[in-house]
Amino acid sequence: MSDNVIHGTWLPASRSLFVWGETIEVAARKGRQPRQPRHPFQLAAEQIAEKLEPLLTHDTDAIAYTLTLWLPSINDAPLPSPELLELGASPPADGEVALAPWQVAGLLLPIDAALDLLLRLKAAQGFGVDLWAWHLATLIALRLVARQQVLPGLVREGFQLRAQWLPRLDPETAQQLTALA
Repeated sequence: MSDNVIHGTWLPASRSLFVWGETIEVAARKGRQPRQPRHPFQLAAEQIAEKLEPLLTHDTDAIAYTLTLWLPSINDAPLPSPELLELGASPPADGEVALAPWQVAGLLLPIDAALDLLLRLKAAQGFGVDLWAWHLATLIALRLVARQQVLPGLVREGFQLRAQWLPRLDPETAQQLTALA
């Protein structure tokens, strides 16, 4: 059984999935203290890559990356995710919960590797609910394409027009997306 949880968030500007992990053990600090504090329970990028390797079908161009995430925190410490609490992490101390910035090391997965990961998630593998939400969003998007429920369209960006596929949602899919949001 694993003592860590992998999380992820989509970064539209880079068209990539940022994956990071948290563990029960306190991460070793290296170098001088950054402007934003480092997440004390983060997994190293190498550990994340090792955990994801069985889920990726081919060599990926994952890039080690550091991102500042605003996470729920108490008394200058990030709260462990509910999944990490289930694995035995110490519950948070009493105090007022507020969002605080934390530097988190992880990997940027290009879209093909992100799809590999999101389509191969399995229960009880130590993934956070955020990645499961992206898994469901991916399945909904693939279903829209398979059912040909997308239409070509143009989107104006300043003085430029950009081609884009626009979803044509049936009531069931609209309800699923609303529930997911």
